[in-house]
Amino acid sequence: MYAEGKEKSISKRGTKHTGLVPNVTDYVVKGLALKQLLNKVRPTGSSEQEEKNISVDTEIERIAKTIPFGEDSFVAATHVNPLFESRNHDVMRRFLLGHLTKEEKKAAEDLQRSVHGNYKQFMDTSNQIELLEGDVLNLRNHLTEVNSVLKGLNAVNININKDNLTLRERSKWTGYLDNHIHWFLELPHQLDILTSERMFDEAIKNIQNASQLVITYPPLAIAESHIKEELNQRIRNLSDILLRDLQNPGIKNNESQSIINYLQALDFSSKAQEVFLETRTKKLQNDLSNLTFDGDVRVYIEELSRLVFSMIRSTSDDFKTSFNNNKNQKNNKMILSGFVVWVMKVLRQYRTKFKKHVFEIGDREDFKLMGDCFEIAKKHSMELEVKGLSLMFYLQQAFHQDLLKAIDSFHKRIETSINGQLSEEKWECRAFDGQKKITESGVFVYNVVQKFSAVIPLVHPESSDVLASTLSSILEKYLFELSTLVDTVQSRLGNRHYLGIVSNAKHLSGELLSSIIDLQVSNKLISSAEETKALQSRLHALYVDIQQQYCNYLANDIVNNPLRLDWGNTRYIMMTEEGAPSPSLKIIKLFEYLFTVASEIQKILGKDDLKAVITSILDRVLLGLSQGPFWKDEKSSTPMFSAGGISQFVIDMKYAMEASGPFLTNPSKHALTQAIERALVHYCITSKASPKSVFMDDASYKLIMKATLEKFKSLASNI
Repeated sequence: MYAEGKEKSISKRGTKHTGLVPNVTDYVVKGLALKQLLNKVRPTGSSEQEEKNISVDTEIERIAKTIPFGEDSFVAATHVNPLFESRNHDVMRRFLLGHLTKEEKKAAEDLQRSVHGNYKQFMDTSNQIELLEGDVLNLRNHLTEVNSVLKGLNAVNININKDNLTLRERSKWTGYLDNHIHWFLELPHQLDILTSERMFDEAIKNIQNASQLVITYPPLAIAESHIKEELNQRIRNLSDILLRDLQNPGIKNNESQSIINYLQALDFSSKAQEVFLETRTKKLQNDLSNLTFDGDVRVYIEELSRLVFSMIRSTSDDFKTSFNNNKNQKNNKMILSGFVVWVMKVLRQYRTKFKKHVFEIGDREDFKLMGDCFEIAKKHSMELEVKGLSLMFYLQQAFHQDLLKAIDSFHKRIETSINGQLSEEKWECRAFDGQKKITESGVFVYNVVQKFSAVIPLVHPESSDVLASTLSSILEKYLFELSTLVDTVQSRLGNRHYLGIVSNAKHLSGELLSSIIDLQVSNKLISSAEETKALQSRLHALYVDIQQQYCNYLANDIVNNPLRLDWGNTRYIMMTEEGAPSPSLKIIKLFEYLFTVASEIQKILGKDDLKAVITSILDRVLLGLSQGPFWKDEKSSTPMFSAGGISQFVIDMKYAMEASGPFLTNPSKHALTQAIERALVHYCITSKASPKSVFMDDASYKLIMKATLEKFKSLASNI
């Protein structure tokens, strides 16, 4: 009964089988029936088909409604077989397309109605989700706060042991935490009050106490973390107020120093320095704007110098007092460099006004006026030297070109001519004025200085001091340009040309400078021996710098040049030649080349500088043997030496020590000794050999090197 009723129920829904998949069966049966209908109503011709398209579609729908799809008597085969015998694809396609289009529109309308009907519910749900997200965030914050509180309580709570009911030892900070935590939480509000009442000292003490308490009582770091952002904001607000006060040009020195101390305590030293110097700049600009010119250049320059140099002096004193109490040396250097930059900026302003009134408004050929004005500037700048500020050299450089233009148009051309001479220089040495050998640019500068020196006695004595120093500055400029050009010249010139540069620097910083000093002495133009020594020291330093650059260039060429030693690519694998052991050919040729270079140096520079130059070159060469790419495999398991190679290496290093003779320094000897030890250690580790199997006694090494060393003794005797 139950099964029969179930089958009838299923039959009413349009399925013939068990009713488990009625929808699939309906679609299959209906599709086959539609195929049969299409076959029955297919038109006979294409033109007739176009005329009856609408009637055929209507007929298909009418017939489809009459077919008993859902009855038990429906047999699919009756309708399916004829469909595959006679078909009209166009009619089938058009009908199915129309049917699908109608279903699509119907589905879209249903979807639209569903969206509009559920819109309010959707918006309510979205609002609920947003509120829940906020609640979750609040809950998370509360959990974090509770966790922090629990951690703090855990440090001070009393723990009763279940077994013996003993009290756990209380934390050493228990008696302090409650008050300090409360104080920490109230600190931002307290800082607001203190800042508004301008009780800066108390506010900064509280900030420092907070930092110290966290260090003393580590559990307080939890309380600090909750107010960190608020505390930082209060510190920024406090620093902004202090910086605004510091910007006041009328602020007193003691007030300024107090504010700077506050800012340093807040770790705003750099900003305090910047604002402090900006305030002084504005004050100076205000004073200079009130300075009027009444026609007397000397009076104007005197007042201008007084204002500028007194401002520098007072600023220097206040700056040292306020900013030199920093224990961080690196910060002190940075702060000091900022002050130096400010001084240079002020001096540039001073130079602009000085030049305008002395060299442009006044008589350009009034050398006495120029000398008087420069003497005024010198007098005020000398007062600063007591404070540790030496500005005279800067002033000489600042007015150098102006003085030269005012003296003679000839010197105006010299500056350009020097650069032109250097750009066209071929660096070929030639004999000049006796034994000197210098290049064309050196001859040019030598002649110019000699001619210009004759002008000094003709100029007013008050200005001749500046003019005499100008002659010296020509030499400094030339030597400085030589030092600058060395890097570009060394890539395209050989050793002989490079020696020309060194020779120029030597003779101009030595003999020519001495002649200038003698001329100044004869005309009573030298104010102090210290100035003369300072000038000699500066020029000698430039010469030494050029000389050392030459030594570096030559040493690098010897060590790395593939045509020379090519040390980075040298390998001591099976290098021992047939016959008796001896130094390698590369090392022998190295010293042959060095003695050839020494001969050239002696011809151009003379014997006085020969030993110093050769020693410096040899130092760099021998140090180069103990470092660089040659040793790249020293720490690896890759052997750098064979059995014969290690012996050859030791012989070469020993030979380098002996062949260096009087030019060998202790650092070079130590470097070569270390190189031998490093090589032996590497060889013994990688080859598992004993050092005794490689190393010989000194007598054996000397016997091996005797023949070649005798050769070099004869070479050395010629230099």
